Amino acid sequence: MRLLHYGRFLLLSVILFACTRKQEPVKTNLIIATNNGDLYNVNLTTGKLQWQILDQRNNDELTYFTQHNQTILRAYSDKRILEIDKLNGKINWTFIDEVSANQAEYGYNFTGVSHLLFAQYPIVQGGSFIFGNSQGEFKSVDQKTRKINWTHQIHQPIYCSPAMFNNKVVINASSSIKTLNLANGSRIASFDLETPSFLAPVVNENLLYVVDEHGGVYCLNADLNLLWKHQPELDMFQQTKLNFSERDIFYGDTAMVSLKKKNGELNWRFVLPHQIDKKGKNNLLQSMEVIDDVIVANTPHYLLVIDQDDGKILKQKYFGNRETIGQLKYDNGFYYYLCSDNNLYKIDQDLKEETVVARNIRYQTDRAMDDTYLAFY
Repeated sequence: MRLLHYGRFLLLSVILFACTRKQEPVKTNLIIATNNGDLYNVNLTTGKLQWQILDQRNNDELTYFTQHNQTILRAYSDKRILEIDKLNGKINWTFIDEVSANQAEYGYNFTGVSHLLFAQYPIVQGGSFIFGNSQGEFKSVDQKTRKINWTHQIHQPIYCSPAMFNNKVVINASSSIKTLNLANGSRIASFDLETPSFLAPVVNENLLYVVDEHGGVYCLNADLNLLWKHQPELDMFQQTKLNFSERDIFYGDTAMVSLKKKNGELNWRFVLPHQIDKKGKNNLLQSMEVIDDVIVANTPHYLLVIDQDDGKILKQKYFGNRETIGQLKYDNGFYYYLCSDNNLYKIDQDLKEETVVARNIRYQTDRAMDDTYLAFY
């Protein structure tokens, strides 16, 4: 009898646990930014455009943006930062960045440097947005009034976004990593890099990770003390961010690499498959996503599903008559990606059933690296 009661109790516990687990809300929309300044909101159920913003300035543009509540903040290379209502595409306001009036007081010479915003996705914190520009200025701006809270000047152009770490602003000054006071922008700590880095620092499980331009990876604590560094045997051309699982770090260029998070030791490395063409870029990693126990990655002509533990390719799809453009994203059983035929596709996890989600998504075709940035909501 006791065994029967115990069995009923165990069954009831399992049912209650299943009922109380939080369900991930189904995401119904995909926002796509392309490198000609356009922005699209696609309904994933119908495949129809909710709205689009066609920039029509013929610029090679940034593709990053930041979602914040019901809005999007997108920076453009020509010094504009826009707040956009992501439900209807209405532009709420435009902020134009200007060089600080007291810039000369810092003593740095930016003569001949064009005033631009590079790979920026403004971070939002405490009612303000924070970004950097090519004039060496990191700025915090009040989101409601668009008044500048503070400016922190460095001696060289800024190539990537800041990050938040333990309520401190982390900035990449190319040859060093610094933390700033969120309230006033004053410097707290600094860590010098042996090789320059041009990608934004990444926070994972209360540690800070930086990858330099040759593929060296640094792991730092909140005080910017070095915990470990990984130096690859072969220099890498690093243009994609670090990705994380519970135990490991993944990144790559023409090869993909897995490191142990606890000490930076190499788990595995393999060269991505490629087909030689006139552009010579077919095996350059464009993006990856870590999903459960696999990694899904894309190069211009390949979509790959890779085992996290040993780096072996489990499944692959080759694109012979078109290329994938920029970022790949996963949601609700499907991988989404834009192709060079200007169509947005999705494909199932077996890489068999591919369908067109939306058509006529435009991007630049005359630059060395075409790009997209995708986000769901």
